[in-house]
Amino acid sequence: MARLCEGSVPENLHKSSAGPTRRILISRRSSPPDTFKLNSKAIFLAGAAAIFVLSLLQTPVHAQAAASPNEVISSTSAKFIAAGVVFALAAVGAGYGVGHAGAAAMAALAERPEVRSMALIITALAEAIAIYGLVMAIIILGTAST
Repeated sequence: MARLCEGSVPENLHKSSAGPTRRILISRRSSPPDTFKLNSKAIFLAGAAAIFVLSLLQTPVHAQAAASPNEVISSTSAKFIAAGVVFALAAVGAGYGVGHAGAAAMAALAERPEVRSMALIITALAEAIAIYGLVMAIIILGTAST
């Protein structure tokens, strides 16, 4: 980055103002660019993938012997895991949708305040995804007892 400074011009040259004031260009070294800057989405997805892989590598601990030696996880446990995954993905999707729809709604409201009801409807449609995920998790858990 460079800046202009007053040079070391004697006082009497300033007062005569025969010509423009002489300026000296002083340059500074710029700092190196940030090469290791990651965004929050990449960090979140990498963390979620690492947790998922580590959970797959764990050996299951059972309080009692499994019904068959080939059974790693019971069907009831699998249904509980499936219900959790369904709701988690639906909630993440709804959050993403509400974030983008809400940002667009605020931008539209800044320009035209009369579109307030339409903005609320679009944001509510994105939030309905989480409700659908909750309903699917309840359906999965309802069949877990059989």
